[in-house]
Amino acid sequence: MSIFFPKKLIMTKKTDEYRLIFSKILGRTIRNLRESAEMSQEKLGRQADVSRITLGKWENGKVLPDIYELYKTIGEICPNQASFWESFEGKFDPIFQEMEKAADLEKYREYMQLAKKKERNKR
Repeated sequence: MSIFFPKKLIMTKKTDEYRLIFSKILGRTIRNLRESAEMSQEKLGRQADVSRITLGKWENGKVLPDIYELYKTIGEICPNQASFWESFEGKFDPIFQEMEKAADLEKYREYMQLAKKKERNKR
């Protein structure tokens, strides 16, 4: 079984912004699924073999989980891991696309400024 992991997460620019948004949305997704499974952080932590404190840090987006711990934790709250990643992608994709648009607009503005400078230097 393969786990869906968006290619978009190979971050090349504004890495800190992407990582922050990624960790916040990942944390919210974990929290929402945990709450929909009617589990406490304590119970999920015991089942997934992570501390309640660690789980809280993940859910608040303060720390990104180790991939093995994430895989185990998701397995405890969501038997179908693909649905977890679909839920996550549905939240992350629109934000990511907006950031990409903003980055493209910024590149365009920089290009236009350079073009104007070259035009002035020609005179």
